[in-house]
Amino acid sequence: MRLLKRLGFPLIILYTLVYYGWIYHWQQDSWLLTLGGDIICLIGVITATLFTIVTTLRSKDTQKVFWSLLSLANLCYLISEIIWDYYELFLKVDVPFPGWVDIFCYMQVILFIAAITYSYKKRHAFQVAKFIFDTVIIMSVVTTLIWHYIVGPLFSQSQSTLYIIASVGYPIGDLGLLFGAISLFMSSTYMFPKRVAIFMSVGFVIQAIGDLCYAYTLLTSSYVSSGSYFDPLWTLSILIIAFSGFIYAIEDQETINSEDTLGYQKTDKIRLVLPYFSLVFLLTIILGSNEKIDILLIGFAITIFLTAIRQVFTLLENITLIRRFHDLNTDLENKVTERTKELSVMNTKLIQASEFKDDIITSMSHELRTPMHAILSYIQLIEDGDDGPVNQEILADLGVIKRSTMRLLCLIDNLMKLSKIHSGKDNLELQEISLVEIVNQTYEELRHLAREKGVELIVEPDTKDVTITSDLMKIQQILINLVMNSIKFTTKGYVKISTKINEKQFEICVEDTGAGIAKEYHNYIFDRFTQIDHGVRRKYGGVGIGLAIVKELVMLLQGNILLESEPGHGSKFTLTFPRRLLQGSNI
Repeated sequence: MRLLKRLGFPLIILYTLVYYGWIYHWQQDSWLLTLGGDIICLIGVITATLFTIVTTLRSKDTQKVFWSLLSLANLCYLISEIIWDYYELFLKVDVPFPGWVDIFCYMQVILFIAAITYSYKKRHAFQVAKFIFDTVIIMSVVTTLIWHYIVGPLFSQSQSTLYIIASVGYPIGDLGLLFGAISLFMSSTYMFPKRVAIFMSVGFVIQAIGDLCYAYTLLTSSYVSSGSYFDPLWTLSILIIAFSGFIYAIEDQETINSEDTLGYQKTDKIRLVLPYFSLVFLLTIILGSNEKIDILLIGFAITIFLTAIRQVFTLLENITLIRRFHDLNTDLENKVTERTKELSVMNTKLIQASEFKDDIITSMSHELRTPMHAILSYIQLIEDGDDGPVNQEILADLGVIKRSTMRLLCLIDNLMKLSKIHSGKDNLELQEISLVEIVNQTYEELRHLAREKGVELIVEPDTKDVTITSDLMKIQQILINLVMNSIKFTTKGYVKISTKINEKQFEICVEDTGAGIAKEYHNYIFDRFTQIDHGVRRKYGGVGIGLAIVKELVMLLQGNILLESEPGHGSKFTLTFPRRLLQGSNI
């Protein structure tokens, strides 16, 4: 199957070349020319018919009718070819015109147009009606012009009426087929894959060219029953159409959006203009004609009438679309309203759950702090020797217990602080404070911790000891959390605290020579419960809320925080705050 898909089109080209080669080579021998040409043509038509039948059997329900109509069209052409060969090879007489051959050829064109029309049925009934009227409008215009310029003069030459009508019927019918091919190509996104639509459109165009040549030779009495160079065009056209179905994979059928209601308007604009363009063209011919224009006026009137009916269908379609949009909009509004109510209920529940969580954390924190302080008090009593002498081993063990208890108290304090900030209950308490004093207090509080880690704690405050207006406790909390974080992640080197101040703002910088932070972590290092050394074999302690508190407090004080860090090159946290924070500015 795949091999045939790849070689199908080259084989069709080779077949056509053989057909033309036979016509060219046996021009001098009419019998061999007729025999070989008819056999080659019959082989091609049978192959094309089998191709479309196979495609019909492979198609799903949504496409089976379309390919069934194409199969019937090719079958009609096969019957006409058999009748033609019967006259030429067995009866050895000229094929009568018009006759049964022409009836089946007309049926082929009608079935082709019916297949294209059916493909519009998948969209909307109004689309089918508009397509039919567009086709009839164009055919009416061309029929009017052909009747005025060709059929009328032929009648005056005493040509047979049936002969003339049958002759011009081919180009008129093919014009509808051409319009269908254009529609098919323009709408390929919503009917067929692009490559399939291209093959089918090319096949329909070649069919129309062959019929046009045939009609021209009939009207000019120059037709040769066998050996015409346009004979292979018919077989070539149905082979290409059939091959387009052969490459139409079943999976392609599932990718076509047959329920589209708007997208077709984007691709059909050119096709939709053609009927109006043909009407304007006919009007131009009438206005510029100096001859008798009775037929032209009649054709123009018929075309205007058809166009008016088409506009009625367009109006009905627009009304339907407006109603559909209104229904969709109403449905969407109802869904939005319903979803808003659901979100409101969920939001209320979340607020209640958050308040319940905050109450639990606050209550548990108070309950935990009381025994922790009791433990620290008894440790202090034992260390002071109030209950008797204590040896060094016990003092060392008490030191471990004391440090662990202090870490638990620090963790409890951080959880309470984070919960308070998150619930919006942590209000600002503004006062005039000295930035130098804050830095020095932080140094005194944490220098012992730094010494235990073997890290040098350096302070470089601004030389101008001027005051700022801010929240003392929150500035201290920010600075302590940052410095403790730097000490924790620094094994050697230093942690430096520096400040700068001007008329509008002040800056606090905490710089260390620690492990550093990779750039991919910069965006969420301040998120709650986020740590760089996560996993089973963690090197550093903590639960990852210290920097989260820093971020929340910085935002509360209307400040900014900037992180500069690379792995192995330490970290630098730069915080900028307004020098004079106004009461209520955190709201």
